[in-house]
Amino acid sequence: MAGKLALLCLWTAILLVLLFGPVEDVGNPVAAHIPHWDKVAHFGLFGITGLVAAYSAEFLKPMKMRILFGLAFALVLGVSSEVIQTLIPYRTGSFSDLLADVAGVSFCLLLYALLRLR
Repeated sequence: MAGKLALLCLWTAILLVLLFGPVEDVGNPVAAHIPHWDKVAHFGLFGITGLVAAYSAEFLKPMKMRILFGLAFALVLGVSSEVIQTLIPYRTGSFSDLLADVAGVSFCLLLYALLRLR
């Protein structure tokens, strides 16, 4: 169990560095070719966050509780990160980023639930 919680801590640390670190669009080949790439990134990053949180929550026995934990963990992290980004001079908080976070975690955990609970 400790290993799975360590995985969640490691992933969360990586996510926070990505969310709060400075971002340069100049010379970024992804930003140049994919419209709204930041929304795609939010969708994927928070989808992974929900999955890692649900996987790491083996202290919760029913699978439904693990999925709810993953959803709650990712949503609290998403809301708080967008609020904190409004306080960082080189970042901006965005409601559309939050919507991408919610969509990503919801999609991934719904897919996870359909595959695990059948």
